[in-house]
Amino acid sequence: MSFADDNFTMKRNRVIELCRGIKERHLDFEWGCSARVDLLSKDLLEVMNSSGCKNIFFGIESASQRVLDTVKKGFSIEKAKEMVKLTEKMGIKTHCSFILGLPNETVESIDEMIRFVEETMPSGRVLPNVLEILPGTELWDKESEYFGNTPSIPAADIIRVQLELFYKFFEISSKGRELLTIEPPDIEIIGGSTAFAQTQM
Repeated sequence: MSFADDNFTMKRNRVIELCRGIKERHLDFEWGCSARVDLLSKDLLEVMNSSGCKNIFFGIESASQRVLDTVKKGFSIEKAKEMVKLTEKMGIKTHCSFILGLPNETVESIDEMIRFVEETMPSGRVLPNVLEILPGTELWDKESEYFGNTPSIPAADIIRVQLELFYKFFEISSKGRELLTIEPPDIEIIGGSTAFAQTQM
């Protein structure tokens, strides 16, 4: 089961009390949650793990500190790496979500997402989402301010990074390259559109 709370660890004492209640009632089940990397600690992870927490979803969003600061994410890349590694070390599966196309994102910075996954080795899902700006959000209301000086990232590069992140996910999940039989397709721009060529099956 999973707790439907985007900021499950926002109230530390509530989490500790919940975990204590699960253990006192001898409830034997595995559960997961969503959490910010800056609202977790080793001792809190230990409490959660002891009561059955086996999955944590992290919204990392970008592997560029400049981008994270621009969208006011509120934590550092180093903190994100540290927490994903620690969570995995404790036997809790991590799921990491990224958003491609945030303000100040570049082709070089989206490639940092691949290196983030290679370094932290999340054993759960790796989700490379493309930015969708919704009405009523700050990015919507101040779009020209956020994106006025940011060149668009070519669609081919966005798709390439998505495919490479999916590839890394399957590589980590399968625990070995020998189980991989499909390589990401080559991508090139033809007449302004994206074309794919399957390289190997």
